[in-house]
Amino acid sequence: MHGLIIVVNYNQEPEIGGFLVRRRAENPGLDAVTIDDGSSDRSPELAERRDYPVLRHPHDRGVGAAIRTGIRHAQAAGKYQYVVVMASNGKMQATDLPRVIGPILDRTADYVQGNRFLQGGRSVTLVRRSWTYRSSS
Repeated sequence: MHGLIIVVNYNQEPEIGGFLVRRRAENPGLDAVTIDDGSSDRSPELAERRDYPVLRHPHDRGVGAAIRTGIRHAQAAGKYQYVVVMASNGKMQATDLPRVIGPILDRTADYVQGNRFLQGGRSVTLVRRSWTYRSSS
């Protein structure tokens, strides 16, 4: 199964560069796209300098719109079986991705949600398996 990381960005110039470098180093082989939600800083250019494709909203439409743009991008590509949504502010750890996508890859879940505020530093909060599994492949 092949996935896409959707990196949602809005004015994260101080954080995005380091986050994207760590993301690539810790998750080789996963494609990623940055969805810029109308930033007024240089964060989209910093993503492009690190060879991340950037899809730009002309103005701030909100995180939900950015996520939908990323999902539409993944669907249009026709090659991704799952997406992971991460923020560009670096608060989500790329090292947690194997625990988040593991249930998707082994087909024990069709939806996994993480929460960085869980007690004890746990990150995976919800694993759901629907009664009807539909694969995009």
